[in-house]
Amino acid sequence: MGILSWIIIGIIAGLVTRHLFSGIQILGLALPIIMGITGAIIGGLIGWILEFGTILKFNIISFLFAVAGTILVFVLFQYLRK
Repeated sequence: MGILSWIIIGIIAGLVTRHLFSGIQILGLALPIIMGITGAIIGGLIGWILEFGTILKFNIISFLFAVAGTILVFVLFQYLRK
């Protein structure tokens, strides 16, 4: 998957994670989207390092790693915010 694909997956992962953490109030849509893109790239790299696939093609495992990376970024954000 190219970088554009990771950005699109990151946007989707950010919105999914925003709904998973619905109790946490994050203002606007820009911050969850930015966090989603960052988390998708981090999750994709972790999946690639652990050899669960390549970062060049899309599959469900890469999407799950993107969501997991986004959740990690959300948790880190909440920890640093306090």
